[in-house]
Amino acid sequence: MIFNKIGDEENLTAFKKQRKAFSLLELVVVAALISVIIVSVIPSVNTMTEDQKKFITKSTLKSVYDSVLAYYTSSHPNPSQQITPLEYFPDPIKELISKNLLNEKPVDAWKNDMNFFISSSTISSMIFTGTIEIGDGSTTNFTFSIYAPTDKSIIPNTFTAYTIDPTSNQITQEVTDDGSGSLTGTAGSGTIDYKTGDINLTFNIAPGNNEPIMCTYRINVYGGSFAFTGISAGPDKKFGNGDDIIFSSKKTTF
Repeated sequence: MIFNKIGDEENLTAFKKQRKAFSLLELVVVAALISVIIVSVIPSVNTMTEDQKKFITKSTLKSVYDSVLAYYTSSHPNPSQQITPLEYFPDPIKELISKNLLNEKPVDAWKNDMNFFISSSTISSMIFTGTIEIGDGSTTNFTFSIYAPTDKSIIPNTFTAYTIDPTSNQITQEVTDDGSGSLTGTAGSGTIDYKTGDINLTFNIAPGNNEPIMCTYRINVYGGSFAFTGISAGPDKKFGNGDDIIFSSKKTTF
């Protein structure tokens, strides 16, 4: 195949002569269009970023609430340990961190500290008092059961059994539990099952006829409620300016 090199070179030279450079006006128009696009896009990007920060911040506040709930429902597995309301601590957040319920002190998406308000009403135990038997003047051993719900237990070192003189209304004999399931005292001995409430009690001297045998003890009650409010100062970093980000819970019972 034979190429016409001379013809090709002539065509290339003609094309170069016909090609035009961009005019100044065309460059100005293109630059203006690019500027309009940039001005239109940047505010949208900024708005999206702020919305994302607000979402992240509210999620952080919610995670603190979840930690507070975990504190009241699972941080005290020992039945004999009392639940201490978080607001009793100088720094409730530090208390949550110490119990591994939070990894670190929470900050909002603008790296600001947050305000937290926690108010709670908790019940750790209840006192029960009542008559369990009536003496007949001859019986010294008594077997009985006291109230002990299956999901709770009698708190050790809180059970006391005693007899009362009907005339003087004074205590005549008394035994107490030693915290390990035994009833001890100068008046008698016995055993107590903290979970079932079963008791076996023997007095050294038989309670008198019609002399009431009474007892008092404490039982664990896991329960209560708390209210939580967490506040971020928002993008303006000032509380109370209308841009505050708030997560608050209704009264939460446990």
